Amino acid sequence: MKEKQELLRRIDELEKSEVEHRHIDEALKESEERYRTIIENSNDMIWTLDTQGRYQFVNKRVEDFSGLKLDYFLGKSFIPFIDKQDLPKVNECFHKVLNGESQQYEVSVKNEKGSHFHLLVNSAPIYSKGKVVGTVSFGRDITERKNAEKMIKDTLKQKLKTSNKQNKLLCYLIEGTRGGKTRALILKHLAEKSYNANQLATILNMDYKTIRHHLQILVKYGLITKNHDGNSDLYFISNEITQSLNSFDEQRI
Repeated sequence: MKEKQELLRRIDELEKSEVEHRHIDEALKESEERYRTIIENSNDMIWTLDTQGRYQFVNKRVEDFSGLKLDYFLGKSFIPFIDKQDLPKVNECFHKVLNGESQQYEVSVKNEKGSHFHLLVNSAPIYSKGKVVGTVSFGRDITERKNAEKMIKDTLKQKLKTSNKQNKLLCYLIEGTRGGKTRALILKHLAEKSYNANQLATILNMDYKTIRHHLQILVKYGLITKNHDGNSDLYFISNEITQSLNSFDEQRI
């Protein structure tokens, strides 16, 4: 009798245990499906590598971005996709992640057509039983941002280059040649408003022909421009030249 009761008790425990395992399996499957949905629909590119740097998983965003299917990546090394100039940096980051250090870096990568894109990548180690068994990475396309930064940098370089040319030209025309002081005075007055040659000759108390001579030199080198107003030529100075002129010490003028 006792043996029968014990057997029934064990059968009941097994049934309860089976139900619990079934619930756990269902919860795990539901959780896995939920995370898979999140990963597959993420705006970020997500991929995992084994300890040899071979792809184990890529999400759909990687496929869309690269133009290559999932099967193409699996088992292949990440190295061919990285710009050669960035490869040493990426290799170093990969090995740091394998040592348990999460990394963030920017990298230039190639797609199927050979076009280069810039990614901001965050990589972290994947653990199993306390041991690093691979890496997981999240990549975001920052190509537009990098192109915009380059455009701004190039524009600033060009402005600086132009500014340097203007400063050198001003130094030459004001300090390096005869009549420099007169030309500096002319530029100083034109920085305030536009004048014709007669007006400048009166203001500076100089000979009209002398003023005309210096105006022609300044026009020739592009430091001022002129416009006919119906009676005489009016002379103008650009804002850039005004700024460059202001950088000179008053004593030079």
